[in-house]
Amino acid sequence: MRSFFGRVNYDYKSKYLFEFNLRRDGSSRFGTESRWGTFLSVSAGWRISEESFFEPLKGTFQNLKLRASWGQLGNDAAGNYDYHSLYAIYYYSFGGAGMTTLGREKIANPNLKWEETDVKDIALEGILLNGRASFEIDYYDKLTTGILTQPSIYLSAGNIEAPTMNTADVRNRGMEVALGWNDKIGNVRYSVKGNFAYNFNRVEKYLGEYQVYADGTNNFGQVSAQNKEEDGSIKEKGYLVEGRKIGEFYTKKCIKVMVLTSTPMGLSI
Repeated sequence: MRSFFGRVNYDYKSKYLFEFNLRRDGSSRFGTESRWGTFLSVSAGWRISEESFFEPLKGTFQNLKLRASWGQLGNDAAGNYDYHSLYAIYYYSFGGAGMTTLGREKIANPNLKWEETDVKDIALEGILLNGRASFEIDYYDKLTTGILTQPSIYLSAGNIEAPTMNTADVRNRGMEVALGWNDKIGNVRYSVKGNFAYNFNRVEKYLGEYQVYADGTNNFGQVSAQNKEEDGSIKEKGYLVEGRKIGEFYTKKCIKVMVLTSTPMGLSI
């Protein structure tokens, strides 16, 4: 991994704040055509409380700031040589004798590239009542594209592993609200803080949309996958399906339940 990073800050009269970041990351986990990624971020802040028109409210608000940002991040969470074909030693029996051979362990993907995350954020924060009260309201929209996954392949492929691919897009958006109160009673100073958060996630792209056909069958088996840990083990947190939330559970719909009980005279329902 090799990175170059640059930042520019600008502050005008402690009223208008700007920041620009540029980073260039290179990872040996990708081929030469897509090894380097360029990621930008921009943020701006406006201290409304420093404006002249805000003077009448200075007794109530000590600070009021509106800020917004947009940025990109890259993730190289692939295997070290997934853009190459990987080979392993295999053992087998031939004519009653143990033999050793070399075979492909994993399918190559020379088109593997960076997983990218795009984040937009806007917030309003303030301090009022002589510093005793504070608040922050934050809205964000986060879209991750080209998520690195290892999809299933046909069993007829044998023991070879599926290639790592940029297969999925996931969006997270939501709001966070934080409130605080600082005060003192006599010589005892105390502070109380609380926050509220709401997040909505959706799989924007994966293996295709879930469909139910006219004959009652569906393609759930082809467009769904179970959540997996980084070591490949299955999480007990539902499935991944395009157009739905992450980790949803799917069960069969029960139309009617019939309970049979035995009696001395026979069966009753």
